[in-house]
This record gives sequence, C-alpha cells and structure tokens, in this order.
Amino acid sequence: MADGETARVVVLLPDGGSVRGRVLDPSGRFLAAGSAQVLRPENYRSVVRDSTPGASGGYQVLGLTPGEYILQACSDPKRHPESMGWRAVPKPIRVVEGDCLTVDLEFTEGPPKK
Repeated sequence: MADGETARVVVLLPDGGSVRGRVLDPSGRFLAAGSAQVLRPENYRSVVRDSTPGASGGYQVLGLTPGEYILQACSDPKRHPESMGWRAVPKPIRVVEGDCLTVDLEFTEGPPKK
C-alpha cells in the first residue's frame, strides 16, 4: 500500500461453544429464580460466565472458549428461601468450538459444601 491508502480489515472471531438446559429443585421441578454458572475446574470460585434462567427454568450460556469447565446452578434465597438448605450438584463439561451442550442442573437437599 502506498502512503495515504487505507485498507479494510475483517477480523473473524470464533463463536465458541454454548451450553443450555434447565435448573431443577431437589424434587425435580423447574426453578425460575437462580442462575447457571460456568466455573473454572481449578478454582470453583472463579466464575467464567453466568446466566439467569427464564420462567420455565431454562438457561443458556453462549460464546464459551473451548475447554474444560464446571457447570452448576445457584439459587436466589430472596425468591426461594428454602434454597438455603440445598446443595448444587456440580457437573464437569467439555466445550467444543461450535457445539451446543444440553445439561440439566440439579440441587439436592443439604447445605452447600465448603
């Protein structure tokens, strides 16, 4: 290119992978309040992404970089005070570029593990 000329540059970024599913209470009913969290496996406190479930208890997380993650549900004790006695069941997942995983998330009875 000569001085003063401009060029158009198009950068294509990968879409990543996604995960979707439902959040269920200990009895297997849909839980409308709460969130699905994607965590790093080496540090359960490091949230990569989270999503708030819809009215039917469904959730979706888009644009995840391919790799290994832990997926778990979280509840909102203000909307579901009974959830204080629940424990989220963490699920390991492997995200692949362009794929959409379907994973239902559950709670069990009992306090969260520390």
